[in-house]
Amino acid sequence: MLGFQFNNPMKIIKSIVLLVVALAASRAQGEIEVLDFSSGEHSFAVFESAGIELEQFNGIPYLRTLSSGIYRVILPGGVTLILDIDRGEVRSELEKEGDATTIKLFTKKLSLEASKKLAYSFHSRFHLSTDQLDKWFVELENGEAYSAYSGGGLDYNFPFLAMSLRTSFDKAQPAFAVFSISWDEKFSKRSGRTLSNNKELNVSYDMPELLEGVPEFTEVPEVEPVIVKVNDSQPFVAETPKPGPAIKEPTEIKTPEQTDEPAETSPNWWLWLIGAVIVVAGISLAARRKN
Repeated sequence: MLGFQFNNPMKIIKSIVLLVVALAASRAQGEIEVLDFSSGEHSFAVFESAGIELEQFNGIPYLRTLSSGIYRVILPGGVTLILDIDRGEVRSELEKEGDATTIKLFTKKLSLEASKKLAYSFHSRFHLSTDQLDKWFVELENGEAYSAYSGGGLDYNFPFLAMSLRTSFDKAQPAFAVFSISWDEKFSKRSGRTLSNNKELNVSYDMPELLEGVPEFTEVPEVEPVIVKVNDSQPFVAETPKPGPAIKEPTEIKTPEQTDEPAETSPNWWLWLIGAVIVVAGISLAARRKN
C-alpha cells in the first residue's frame, strides 16, 4: 500500500489538498473552540490542549491575544458561555508566567437590537439588576453614551464573571460587548468568593442562539439566481393588417353580341323629317327642269 502511494505522488498531493480544504471549510462553517476551565485550572495549558495559539502582544509581556471565532468557555459550577468574538486578550501575572488571571472577549460591533438582546439576556440569566443598564441604553439611543457600562458583574462567583458594554460611535452598530473572566485569587479570598460558595450554577449563555432572530445575525439561505437573457433589440413581430373595406372583384362585362338587325331608330325623328323634305324638294326640282 505504501509503495503504491509512493509511486503516485499526484495522489498524495491531491489527498493533502483535499484535507486542507476540508479543515478550512469546517472552520469557515463556525467550528466551536472549547476552553474548559471547569476544574479551576487557568494556566495556558488549557489553551494548548484546545489547540489554540496565543499571540504575544508587542511591548507588553503579560498580554497575549486571541483570534476571532466562536468559543465555548466552561467555568467552575457548570457555567458555560458560547461567544462569537472579534478578538480576545489574555493577561497573566508577572510572577506567575503562564497562568491566566484575566480573559477579555470582545464582540464585533452590534446593532441596538443585538446589543440589547445580549445585555438583557445576560442580566436575566444571572439575576442581575437592569436599572443602570436601562439608563445606559437611553443614553446610547440619544447619542450620549460616552462612557462604558460596567454594571453586569457577578461579584459572588469565582472566577469573577462580568459583561460590560462600550459605545462604538457608529449609528448603525452603536455598541459592542466585552465579557471578562478573572481569576484574581488574592482578591477573591479577601471578598469571600471561592469555588465552593458560587451562587450561579449550571447556567448556559449561548450568544449565537440568542441572536438567531436578529436580522444581521440570521443566516439567509442562498438562492441561486435565475438569469434571464434579454436581447437589446425587440423581437420582430409581423403585424397583421387590419381588415379594410371589402373590395369586390370587378364583374365580367358582357359585350352585346352583334346581330344583323339594324340599330334602333334614333329618337331624333325631326332630323329625319327635314332630310326627307329636302330629298322630295330636290326630286320635284329635277322633274320640272325635264319638262
